[in-house]
Amino acid sequence: MAEACKVKLFKMLGSIPPTAIYWMIVSGVWISYLFRLYLCWRQRRVLLNSSQIPNRLKNRMTPETFEKARLYEMDKINFSIVSKVYRLVMLTALLHYECIYKTWQLTEPLVNFSFRMTPNYPATVWNVKFGRNLCFLILAILFHHLVNLLVDLQHNFILEKKHGFNKQKLLQFQFANCAYFILTIPTFIHFTYTFASEITQTKSDVSYYSLWISLILFTLIGLRLLDHFFLVKAPYIHLYGLKVEPLRSRLHALATRVGFPFDKLSLTDVSGRTSHSSVGLYWRMESPSGMHIILDDTLIKGVDGEERGCNDDELEAIVAHQLSRWKLNHIWKGCLLNFFVVLNFALFVFGSFVLLYRHSCLYAAFGFPSRSDLPISFGVIVGVKLCMVVWSGCCYNVIRRRLRYESIAHVVDLGYGKQLKTALKTVAKDNLEFPIPDLIYSICCHQHPTLLEYITAINLAMSRRSAA
Repeated sequence: MAEACKVKLFKMLGSIPPTAIYWMIVSGVWISYLFRLYLCWRQRRVLLNSSQIPNRLKNRMTPETFEKARLYEMDKINFSIVSKVYRLVMLTALLHYECIYKTWQLTEPLVNFSFRMTPNYPATVWNVKFGRNLCFLILAILFHHLVNLLVDLQHNFILEKKHGFNKQKLLQFQFANCAYFILTIPTFIHFTYTFASEITQTKSDVSYYSLWISLILFTLIGLRLLDHFFLVKAPYIHLYGLKVEPLRSRLHALATRVGFPFDKLSLTDVSGRTSHSSVGLYWRMESPSGMHIILDDTLIKGVDGEERGCNDDELEAIVAHQLSRWKLNHIWKGCLLNFFVVLNFALFVFGSFVLLYRHSCLYAAFGFPSRSDLPISFGVIVGVKLCMVVWSGCCYNVIRRRLRYESIAHVVDLGYGKQLKTALKTVAKDNLEFPIPDLIYSICCHQHPTLLEYITAINLAMSRRSAA
């Protein structure tokens, strides 16, 4: 039964003209980008029509700060619109002028040249196929990296610097980008080698599902290691101990109260790269009996010589919020959520690949003349793009927001509701966070609740606690 359905599906795919497949993919790309542009337009309309500070923020935000936040958000929205149009034009031109097929043609002389430079490495059919697929994938990733690099440079060194947030030097920025690109290359080598060997040597569906499982494990472990490097171990990140003794003692007492195995507290010198304050908190195992808590130093009042940052009560409330997430197992829930996303992501990618690679209609739609000698990695790239369109909805954000509301209720139970409200207002004021977002834009684009949504949730939890 399953085999008969598979044969019918393959026959149906084979009957679709390549031109129809091309326009289906292009239409899907345009619909996705137009929806994102529509969200930006909604937020821009709110910015143009907002002139009054919300009543709940009048005691913490001056009209001057409100106007600065509105202009900052307007610049970010305008930049987002321009960058999305830029990416859409680049992608459309890439598809229209058959750049994918031309890139595949370019890999042949590059691989032949590499074999001539390494005479001890035999140029077998398998080695050439693997080399061309690896070269094609690296060129595609490099192109994607360069396109995003232009956008990131404009965002960091023009937009952020205009509003006084960017303090990062160009050398630090280049090092971070180059390091991330270089560290991901082994992933692509392993992925391409495994994929090419399985596809060329076996034709069974079992091989695809074994690759599916291996990709999930490799992706989750790789992302964890990359996050650990760029958040804690990168050479441009320096840790130093918190020497403010009253605050340190209070945080020790808070950790003991929550049951957190607190062993060491450090700050990162984020103030040397940006003026943004982040309420995030990182921890890692320092010993079997304790954990190392890492805070951004931009949260500390007066760390950069300006009247920014939180006082001790607000900092204690922020740490209580983060430790509540640990207490409620939000870290593991987040890992399970990411695992579920990657699981379905990989299943969709490999399912798409199984259908696309066995039929030349997809390749013919992008200018490939024949079924022979096709890039295996191209089918995976198309599957990834299709999957990203599917996962671009708001379901992931809704789950993340629900976890945040759950941790807020726990913070209120600990007695830090009032302090957390003032802390969030302080951080929002320092970051020039505009407090009036469009509802649909916020749900689709923000993984965390907005400031007013946080305040509403805290007030609701405090009223429930007082009524109990």
